[in-house]
Amino acid sequence: MTTHDITNSISNILKLYDIQDEECLKNTPARVSKAYSEMWRGLVEDMPKLTRFESSEKIEVVVKDIEFCSTCLHHLLPFFGNVSISYKSNGWILGLSKYSRLVQWCASRPTIQEQLAVDIKKKLEEVLDTEVSVEVTAKHSCVFARGVKDSCANAIIKV
Repeated sequence: MTTHDITNSISNILKLYDIQDEECLKNTPARVSKAYSEMWRGLVEDMPKLTRFESSEKIEVVVKDIEFCSTCLHHLLPFFGNVSISYKSNGWILGLSKYSRLVQWCASRPTIQEQLAVDIKKKLEEVLDTEVSVEVTAKHSCVFARGVKDSCANAIIKV
């Protein structure tokens, strides 16, 4: 699928709703295509390199409030929130930016919140060779923009 294919598909959706003639929508298909390319870059980009460092101390590492925005696989609408990660080092630690890079990469593909938590956990456990706990707290636009329309609900997933 190319950018051109996505742009044409969005144009067709707008035509189905008979909103293609409005001047402000003239470049909307191209903007949506570009937005999808940005939001779903994890489908084409490699996972970031997670360089680990030796740590002679057995320390507890907690990284909190890593912000993310992802796309719900069920509705293709955004969900967003933060991730907290904790583990007891087993001789290895990561640089602080690596946690954020991994969360951003995992979130940059259509997914569900539960799978996002599991993906982050698995990748970190592979690199750190220890058990990792991950908590993902998120608001889902599919919950407050449609259906029940609850703007206050947060979902918390712990793995």
